[in-house]
Amino acid sequence: RDSPVLPHFTSAFGGDAQVVPCDSLPYISTNADWGSVKRGLGSNLRTNIDRYIRRIEKQYKCEFRLVQTMEQVDEFMESFVRLHQERWQAKGERGSFASPGFKEFMRDTVREAFRCQRARLWMLFLDGQCVATLQAFVDRGVAHYFQGGFASGYEKYHLGSVVLALAIQDCIAADDIDEFDFMGGGASYKESWTSSAYEAVA
Repeated sequence: RDSPVLPHFTSAFGGDAQVVPCDSLPYISTNADWGSVKRGLGSNLRTNIDRYIRRIEKQYKCEFRLVQTMEQVDEFMESFVRLHQERWQAKGERGSFASPGFKEFMRDTVREAFRCQRARLWMLFLDGQCVATLQAFVDRGVAHYFQGGFASGYEKYHLGSVVLALAIQDCIAADDIDEFDFMGGGASYKESWTSSAYEAVA
């Protein structure tokens, strides 16, 4: 709603234009320390998230990696596609990469975004095996969480929450990231991460 472009749209459409809420866009400010961010989490997640991380680090040799090279981008994409498809197919869904040409499209898009320093890609390894990936596109200091992939069989370790927490911590440490944006869509888990949100309008 606070976009500087919005008044130009309403002016162009004239007096019949209507602006109505259509979505909520949750976000976390990363211009703070992890302790401050945790205070904004839902009570259950706030109580448990550090324990989830410590438990997985105790049980496995844990490496959380921010992708730094184009070679690592290719490694990321292979793991991301595999984990994403395994996760959704285990639920009886096709998964995004079942669509013809989508894998190639996303690989080229991510490679180009990374080359322009507009992609932030994370991988979580346990005992040397990649078990989780998270992908964000970056624009004007905002990391827009796009998609993730998580291995099955680790449900008790809360991989999704762990990799999100580690990615947010990485954004807190980064000088060029001011916000972690969960995007819209209304997924209920986002409410556990933040009560801050922008209002999207149509």
